Amino acid sequence: MKILYTCLTAFFIVVTVHFASAQTQTIYYNKGGIKLLSSEGAYFFEQTDYNASGGGTRTRFLKANNVKVSLYNYSSFEGEEDNNEILNGDYSLWYDSGKLSEKGSYENNKLHGKVSTWFENGQLSYEKFYFKGELKDTLKGYYEDGALRRIEVYKEGGMVDGKVFSKAGADLPYFPAFVLPEFPGGENAMIAYISKNLKYPEEALRYGISGLVLITFIVEKDGSINTLEVIKSVYDVLDNEAIRIIRSMPRWKPGLNEGNLVPVSFTLPVRFAFSD
Repeated sequence: MKILYTCLTAFFIVVTVHFASAQTQTIYYNKGGIKLLSSEGAYFFEQTDYNASGGGTRTRFLKANNVKVSLYNYSSFEGEEDNNEILNGDYSLWYDSGKLSEKGSYENNKLHGKVSTWFENGQLSYEKFYFKGELKDTLKGYYEDGALRRIEVYKEGGMVDGKVFSKAGADLPYFPAFVLPEFPGGENAMIAYISKNLKYPEEALRYGISGLVLITFIVEKDGSINTLEVIKSVYDVLDNEAIRIIRSMPRWKPGLNEGNLVPVSFTLPVRFAFSD
C-alpha cells in the first residue's frame, strides 16, 4: 500500500479565470502531471466548476475509472499574480481505491480547524487541529490497528510536549512524526542549483512573458522525483522549463513518517523574471 504524505506550503493557485456566469472547465494530465491538449494519454482529469460569485470547486479524478482523488473549495479564482486563488472551505482526498484518506478545511489559504487522515483500511491515522495555518491543541496519531501511537501538544504553532508509544502502550523515546524531504545540501543549495541551471525560454523572452510557476511533485522513498504537476501555470514554455529543472535535480534526502521512508508530495515555486 502506497501512502502519500503531503507537504503543505504557503503557495496555492493556478490560472486566473475571467467569467460572467457559472461554468465548468476540464483539463487532462498525464501521470507525470503534464497538462495535455486532449484526453488521449491522460492519467488524471481535473474539473473546475466556477460559480457566479467567482469561486467554486476543483475536483481531480482518475481517468481510467472516474475515481475521485481530490476535491477543494475556493472562494475566488482571481487575485494577485502570485496568489490567484483563495482556498476556503472543506477539502477531501481519496486513495486510488476510492476510500477517504484525508479531510479538513481551509480559511483564506490556511488550514483551519480539524484535519483527519485515515489508513486505507478505514482506521483513523491522525487527528490534528489548526488555527490559521498553525498547529494548536492536541495531535493524536494511531497505529493501523487503532492503538494510540503518539500525542503531541501545540501552542502558538510550536510543540510544547510530545510522547510516543509502542503498540502495547509502553513509552518510547520521542522522535518527530514527519521529516520532510530535503534537496542535497538544503534549501540554499537548491536555490543555487535552480539559478545555475534554469534556462529562460527564447519564446518567453521574445514576448516579454514572466511569472511564477508552481509545481507539485512526489519525492519517492529512494529520493527520486516523480509525478510532477503544474498547479499554477504562466505560459506553456515556462511551465515546461520549470518541470524540466525539477526533473533534472539529483535525488533528494527522502521523507520519513513515524521513522519509515515514505513518498511525500512537495510544492515548489519557480520564478521567471527579467533582470533590471
